[in-house]
Amino acid sequence: MTKKELSRLYWLKKEIAWQKQKLKELQARAEKCTPNLTQAPGSGGENAVEKYSILIAEQRELIENQTRQAVIEYNRIYRYIAGIPDSQIRTLFYLRFLDCLSWEQVSAKIGGGNTEDSVKKTVYRYLENN
Repeated sequence: MTKKELSRLYWLKKEIAWQKQKLKELQARAEKCTPNLTQAPGSGGENAVEKYSILIAEQRELIENQTRQAVIEYNRIYRYIAGIPDSQIRTLFYLRFLDCLSWEQVSAKIGGGNTEDSVKKTVYRYLENN
């Protein structure tokens, strides 16, 4: 597995968070809209409430699809990491690629005098040799 493949989950989580923020913005805009009661039924004009309802539904569907993809990626990466024979290296992979921690956070969690650079090099060396 490559660094790029292992990083997919991180970027999917970022994208989902961004999409959820976009959903909140759409919902806030929709709340400011009131139905246009003067619009004649069947006039063919789409009012703002209908427009935002459609956009919100589409946004929710997008988030659901991305969340399903994130679960698939999580499981794929988890299976790969579970196959790493060395416990310390496996832990580094879990923290970085499943918990999506920064290298600094990974080194702090591992402790034992490990630095950001040392944990990163350990992971990248493992990837190069396997």
